[in-house]
Amino acid sequence: MSLTAFFFPVKQEASGLLRRLEKIRKEESEGIVTWRGQLQGNDVLVVLLGMGADSVRRTLPVILRKEKIDFAWVAGFGGGLDASLKKGDVALAGNFSSPHLHLSKYVTIVRGVTVNHVVASSAQKLALAQGHQAQVVDMESQIAHDLFEEKEIRHATLRGISDPWNESLPSGALSASFDPEENRPTPLKLLIHLAMNPRDFSPFFKFVIGLSQVQKNLTQKLLELEKRREKQ
Repeated sequence: MSLTAFFFPVKQEASGLLRRLEKIRKEESEGIVTWRGQLQGNDVLVVLLGMGADSVRRTLPVILRKEKIDFAWVAGFGGGLDASLKKGDVALAGNFSSPHLHLSKYVTIVRGVTVNHVVASSAQKLALAQGHQAQVVDMESQIAHDLFEEKEIRHATLRGISDPWNESLPSGALSASFDPEENRPTPLKLLIHLAMNPRDFSPFFKFVIGLSQVQKNLTQKLLELEKRREKQ
């Protein structure tokens, strides 16, 4: 029986898809959280990779040793590096996906770049766009792509634009809000940071509030593309 796997950095990004699963059951092993269930009548696995390259390197090899995956989706939020991409847009990173997926009629195809830090300023985004000829930036896709290629697993990478190219982010507040090693929010640390840096309050919550629609758009496009892929 074939198995499609969906990999997300954090649960917020996965939450929309999880609500669509039937016969869902949660599992946790070796610190890795997964869910099994059925989506559109097919068996699927949803995995939290964790945020950042180190988390992917710890998590993904463990999953690939345990599971026989026929197709993998890597999905999550990403920063826009191109003026054509607006907040909430969803794009497929062609350079982090298997060739010949035949999905270009249904989704914007972009070039992605993976870095090891939050890209907070518009100046940093511009430098990445120019230096890598990329339109989307994230912190996980390149590592996942390389591992899937090594194991010869067909895959695709989908990113919802959480912040457009001209939006600067409160990097301190974002860093304080989440522990990538534990893959969990850190609300007390965030509150302390905001108390000491009140100017971060408004831009941080503006960014976070907007993520709800980004997540909805990402889930909708993911479901659409998976259904089209199954018919090929």
